[in-house]
Amino acid sequence: MLIRSIINELLAFVEVTEQGFNRTNEWPGPMSRHGYTISYRDGQRNRCEFCAYANDSFEARQVAMETVKFIHEHPNAIDHILRSG
Repeated sequence: MLIRSIINELLAFVEVTEQGFNRTNEWPGPMSRHGYTISYRDGQRNRCEFCAYANDSFEARQVAMETVKFIHEHPNAIDHILRSG
């Protein structure tokens, strides 16, 4: 039973490797998302933070740009993106 399980996992890995990763490097199937804090400065130079769940920091930036109008209009206002514990 254990050997069969290992073989199935290996076959799944080979299949994924042959297919390659998609543009966002998502592993096919369920993937644990992480919390990210996006820190930016608003029009009055006040520090603001936005939290999002994403697979990586690039996706977190995209979520912030889609959700926060100011970030959408001023994407360079983002100071940093930190992955939460």
